[in-house]
Parts: sequence; C-alpha cells; structure tokens
Amino acid sequence: MLSYKPLLSPAQNILYLIFLMTATLLLFSYSGKVTASSEAYICNKGNSKVYFAAMAWKKNFRADRALVEGFTPIEAGKCASIVPYGMDKIYISIFMYDKNGRITNPILVPTNSSHKPDFIKQFCVRPQYAFRRYSNLATIQKNYTPPCPKGYITAKPSFYIRPSKNQDYILNLNHEPRSTTPTWGAKYGKKRRLQSISAGKRAGQSDHIQENKAQERERKNIQEFVKATKKYAEQRKKRQAEKNARRYKAYIAKSNVYKKKLEVAKKQLEKPGDASCSPLLEKSSYDEFEEATIAGVKINMDLNTAHKAIICHGFTLDPKLFARYGSLTKLLLSPSRPKYFKKINESVRYELEVVIRPYQNAQRGKAYRIISIRKRIFDLTGINNDKWQSIQDAFVKKYDLDNARRTQRFVYYLNRDIGQSLKLDPDLRRNPMTSYTISFCCGR
Repeated sequence: MLSYKPLLSPAQNILYLIFLMTATLLLFSYSGKVTASSEAYICNKGNSKVYFAAMAWKKNFRADRALVEGFTPIEAGKCASIVPYGMDKIYISIFMYDKNGRITNPILVPTNSSHKPDFIKQFCVRPQYAFRRYSNLATIQKNYTPPCPKGYITAKPSFYIRPSKNQDYILNLNHEPRSTTPTWGAKYGKKRRLQSISAGKRAGQSDHIQENKAQERERKNIQEFVKATKKYAEQRKKRQAEKNARRYKAYIAKSNVYKKKLEVAKKQLEKPGDASCSPLLEKSSYDEFEEATIAGVKINMDLNTAHKAIICHGFTLDPKLFARYGSLTKLLLSPSRPKYFKKINESVRYELEVVIRPYQNAQRGKAYRIISIRKRIFDLTGINNDKWQSIQDAFVKKYDLDNARRTQRFVYYLNRDIGQSLKLDPDLRRNPMTSYTISFCCGR
C-alpha cells in the first residue's frame, strides 16, 4: 500500500531546529536594544538631587569591552537607568551637594543591594560636564584609574551590580544632606561650588559623549544576520512546501494508479460464470493419466487458462499483492512465490502453488505455461493413520494409479512416456499430522 512520508528526516529536523533556536536567541538579544540585559535603575528616595558616575565592562568572545561615564543627575523622587550599553558588571559612584553647597562623593548603598566594590576601588571622572568614553578594558583602566589627569577627580564606587537577563533591578537610594569635605582633597578648594555639573546630552548630541561605534556595528551586523536568517527560513519553508506539494501530487497520482490496478486485480479474481467454468472443472476420476488435473490445471496448460480454472475452483489471490505487481505473470515470477488459497471452513483450507515457464521461441512476457502444480491441504482436526490410509486410497482411485509406488508414507507415480509425475506426500513435521501435499510435475 502506498504511504506518504514527511520530506525531512529526524536528523535534518534536529539541525534545522538548532539553527532556528540560535537565530531566535540572537534576534531577542539584539532587536530593539543593543543589549539583551534587563534594565537596572537607581531611584532617588531623598529630598535633594544626586549624581552618579559609572565604570563598567562586558565580557566578549574577542576582547573585554569597557566604558566610563558621568555625571548623570537623578532628581528627588525620580529614577535613572544605570545599565549603559549592556554591560555585565557596573560600578556606581554617587555624588551630591552637602549642606554647605560643596559637591561630595559619599558612600551610599541602596537599601536593597549589598554588593560592595571588589575589583575597582577608584576611577576618574570629569565633573564639569557629562561624558562617556568607550574602549577595551585595558585602555579604560589605564586612562581612568588614579592618578587622574588634569580636570578629572577620583570617584569611589559605592556598590556594583550584575544585571540579570531575567528581571529588572530597582535600587532605592536613601540619603540626607551631609556636611563633609570633598573626597578629592583641597586641590579644588573646600568651599568651591561646582555649579558647572550638568547632565549634558546623553544621546550622542554632545561632543563629550563618545558613541559605542563597535557595538553599533555589531548590532547592525546581528540585525542583518537575523534578517537574512528570517529570509532564509521563509525561503526554505517555501521550498519545502513546494517540494511537499509536488511529492503529495506524485503520491496522489501513484495512489490513483494503484487504485486502478486494484480494480483490475479484483476483476481478474472474480469467478467466471458456470458456462465458462464447466469445461475446466476437475473430474472425480481419470481413466487416462494424460487427462489428470489438479484444480482443473494440467501440465503445459497456458497461464491464462490455468488461472481461470483455478478461480473456477474457488481459489483466489491477495488482490493488493496482485495490484502491486501489476500483472499475473510478474506476480507468479516474483521471489515471494505467492500462493492461491481457498478456505473450506475453520479447520480445513487449501493452498495452490504453480510454477510457470515461457513457451519455447515465445516472445518474453507474452506466453507462459504451467510446468508444476502443488496443492497443499490443511486439516487442523488432525490426520491419524486410518485417515491417511483413506486419503491414499482415494488418491490412487481418482487418478487410476494401481501401478504407483506406494508406502505408508507416500504415493508416487511416474509416466515416462510423457515425462510427468504425480505424488502424494504427508507433512510429518507435526504430530499428529495436520497437512499433506499433492504435487504434479513436470512439463518438458
């Protein structure tokens, strides 16, 4: 029977799923934002403005990337994002005015954070305007760790965070105005009011804000890759759908051909009318050995007539097997050696096997004849010695084989004039015996 199977093998499906999963991860990592990290915020819970500066870095398969930036104001009661460019670890330094109007760098830790600075103890920031510098970790550490260049001051980090991809951070910063001296010493003057501290323009609109060009290129490349991946997946899906459609169309065509062959097979297995079958029926007894038949079939009888005689005697073949091979000749010549069968009742059934050969000088595949017939009788009720003797007697009487060689096990007769033999054999593989065979052979 025909069947329809999917286009891709299990191994190909697994590889395709891995490819799509990788592309999906990249898409979610780089679409809309530069980073796949969640957001982290500092919320100013005090009554006055605070500023923060940050030094951060990100692990990369090529090289560690880092940045330093400041000053970012946070109004009282407001929050500000502190995850610049998707960094993996961010050190935060807090700045605020004391009661005397001096900018200070207190150690303020959010109430819901306990991460104390471990790797970076100080870094350099420029308090006069907003700035950002982005480079590899070694360059950032070299240029922005004390001793600080002219115009820069040291910043002590209050805490650090490691953003998670699964949740947002909201860090609550509580504080009160204090009276302390600047952490960078008397160089700037203890009473100096740094009025020039400003948030600047954080979206690349200031000359002091350095854009992350490498990250932007990477994001663009990833977006192009994801776009190409989507396009490839769509094209591949389309090609697969077209292949499946062609394959299904071929399957339907083959199925229709098979159905027609099955109808032809069933017709050829239909029993002809009584008028057609009457000349082919097996006799109850034979006076001449040359007239002997099994199920109406003689040695050297042409295949079509023999098939008709077998069908007339109530035998049949599997129509699906018949349709699969397409013709009776191909079926009987196949390695499967199919057998005609006939069921009498639940205990008794017959099998009939014929061997065919082409006529001499006949066109191949056009004219075949019977050279051997083998009929096997199954009797599940069992065949004892008395019953076997009765079967032998009936066999000898039917075919007039008084001159046959007869033993308790078999009956064998050979007609040397025409080169044909007839034999009755028991099947002794089971005890009690449940089957026996009548064999008619052989055509010259």
